[in-house]
Amino acid sequence: MWEHCVDEEESLKNILPLMKHSGRFGDQMLLVIMRWKYSCEHNLTNHGQNRVAWLGQAACAMAQGTPEYITRKAWGFLTQDEQKAANRRAERAIEIWEKRQKKRPNERALIGQS
Repeated sequence: MWEHCVDEEESLKNILPLMKHSGRFGDQMLLVIMRWKYSCEHNLTNHGQNRVAWLGQAACAMAQGTPEYITRKAWGFLTQDEQKAANRRAERAIEIWEKRQKKRPNERALIGQS
């Protein structure tokens, strides 16, 4: 996610179709919340940062290894409607992640009881 890209134009060209298709982009965000447990715990519990942007960047990194600065650049190529659709998908994925967290027992409390 934080790596430097050798061919920035190629990376930008490759990630745009995913970002422009809110359904596929949203599916990729769901994969992030399912597979990146510790990154999500760190980034989605921090309400002081832009969680929606982080999730979109993580989805691009997971899908194609796209660095975050390329994702930010690609964001500028989306229409306002595409941006809104992507943001709604991210917000929905964050809501799902938060609901799953509430259902999980507090692991730290369980560790303290042993």
